[in-house]
Amino acid sequence: MQPVSEFANRRPFVFGLLILLAWILLAGFITASVVQLFQLPLDNPFTHLAGTLSATVIVLFYTYRLGWLQEIGVTDFGTINTWGLTIILGFFVVLSGFYAYFGNLSFELNALYDTSDARVILLQTLLTGFVEESIFRGVLLYAFVRIWGKTKKGLVAGIVTQAALFGVLHALQAFYGVTPVAAAANVLATFIFGVWLGILVLLSGSLWPAILLHTASNAFLLIKGISSSWIEPAYLGYLREAIVGLPLVLIGLWVLLKAGAHRRFVLQMKSQVMSDD
Repeated sequence: MQPVSEFANRRPFVFGLLILLAWILLAGFITASVVQLFQLPLDNPFTHLAGTLSATVIVLFYTYRLGWLQEIGVTDFGTINTWGLTIILGFFVVLSGFYAYFGNLSFELNALYDTSDARVILLQTLLTGFVEESIFRGVLLYAFVRIWGKTKKGLVAGIVTQAALFGVLHALQAFYGVTPVAAAANVLATFIFGVWLGILVLLSGSLWPAILLHTASNAFLLIKGISSSWIEPAYLGYLREAIVGLPLVLIGLWVLLKAGAHRRFVLQMKSQVMSDD
C-alpha cells in the first residue's frame, strides 16, 4: 500500500477524485447486481442503498489498509462535550429545516414510530447518513486536509473541496424530475451543509456526530413531509436552508481557525505524514 499512500501525499485532489469515482462505480455495479439477482425494481430505495453501503464498506476497508481508519473518525465516538454540542445543533438543524421547507415548526413526535413509512425512512436516512459522511467527511476530507491542512488556507480548501464534491453530486437530481433551478439551489444548500459538517468532524475528531445530524436532518423532514405540504416552488426551501446554515459555517470556521483547533490539527497531520514516511 506504500505506493498508494505516496500518491495520496503527492496528489491528494486526484486521489480523492479517484476514490469518489471508484465508490460511484462500485455502488452502481453492486446495485445493478442486486436488481438482477433478486429481481427488485431499480427505484426501490433499499436497492440503491445496498449498492452504496456495500461500496462504502469496501472503501473503508481500503482506508483501513492505508492506516487511515482511526484518523477519519470512524472508530472515535467523541466526547461528552462533543455530543452536548451535537444535540444543540440537532435541534437547530431540525427546526431550521422545518422553517425552510414547510414554513412552520410543528411536529408530532408519535409520527416517528406510528407508521411503517416513518420506520422505513428512519432506517433509510441512517444508512444514507453513514454512507455519505463516511465518504465525504471521512475519506475525502482526510485525504485533502492531511496534506493541505498544514496551513489555514489549506485546511479551509480541504473542507470546501469535499463539500463542493458533495454538493455537485446532488446535481444528479436534475435527472429525476427536479427542475434545473431547484437542483442548483440544492447544490448550494448541500455545499453549505457539507462545509459545516466537515468543520464539526475536524473539531470533534469523530464522524458519528455528523452521521447523527445528517440522519436527523433528513429523517425529520421526510417524516414531516408525509402529512405536511412542502413549500413551493421547491428551490425556495433549498435557498432558505442555505441561508440558515451559513451562520454555522462562519462560526465553525472562526472556532477552527482562531480558537486553537487549527494548531492542534496541524500537529496531528504532521505526525501522521511523518509516520507514513
